[in-house]
Amino acid sequence: MKKKAKMSFESRFRQTWKDIKRDRLLLLMFLPGLIYFFVFRYLPMGGLIMAFQDFDIFSGFLDSPFVGLKHFRTLFSTPQFARIFMNTILISLYSILFSFPFPILFALLLNEMKWTKMKKLTQTISYLPHFISVVVVAGMVVDLLSPGHGAIARLISVITGKEAPYLLANPAYFRTVYIVTTIWQTMGWNAIIFIAALTGVDYEQYEAATMDGASRLQKMWYITLPAIKPTIVIMLILSLGKIMETGFDLIFLLQNSLNLSSSEVISTFVYKRGILGEHTLPNYSFATAANLFQSVISMVLVVTSNKLSKKLSEVSLW
Repeated sequence: MKKKAKMSFESRFRQTWKDIKRDRLLLLMFLPGLIYFFVFRYLPMGGLIMAFQDFDIFSGFLDSPFVGLKHFRTLFSTPQFARIFMNTILISLYSILFSFPFPILFALLLNEMKWTKMKKLTQTISYLPHFISVVVVAGMVVDLLSPGHGAIARLISVITGKEAPYLLANPAYFRTVYIVTTIWQTMGWNAIIFIAALTGVDYEQYEAATMDGASRLQKMWYITLPAIKPTIVIMLILSLGKIMETGFDLIFLLQNSLNLSSSEVISTFVYKRGILGEHTLPNYSFATAANLFQSVISMVLVVTSNKLSKKLSEVSLW
């Protein structure tokens, strides 16, 4: 029995080695990506121990004192934590509710466009905002909404006949400004994956539907959408997994003391308190604890939404 098991192991080893030799060029191409993920994604996970320490950069991981859940208690007992947590959830939910459907609709509309040159031009123009720096985008938004010389502010003044308010100074308008800006910058780029999925739809189905007298809307509803449903579900699950990771850079750049009550989210709060050390010294352990809290919530959401999706639609990540 042992001899058979040994022979089986040796045969599997030889086969594995043959596969490696056969695919060595592909494996070499894969190696840089593997190294990147190991060095910059998996290796830093060891730093999560800081969340349970009073980490001191001079003492290092080994000599910094262990304090258990102290930094988590500090985070949850912060007076403004409830408001910050709610802001994070609301901005993320609004992003999913409004930003997520737009790339799908845009891809569907492009798919229906028959003029090839115009279709390519529209796609190219829609991709361009993605390549604009977030700093530049934030500066454009601030200038456009400025009551003194902003184009949008002047348009509001012409329509209403009154002096336009500075929208970024009003907490009630911050989320709207953020969502509209995000849609403008990401819609074209995020539509790429849906456009790619649409290329896999069998054209014969459209021809058969046309012969049966189906309208464009009916073909879109009964053929196109079901065909890209797996892609939509997977992207939605991934979006739910990022519900605690709001766009730090754009929010931080549009943030000011007047809209802080609706713009302060966990990522900006942690950056100020844990990294910059606002009102205190920088606290890397506190920042790590807050980020670990976000990661745990995100993981739970991904696993839960994946299970629900698998149960309801038989489409899932794993």
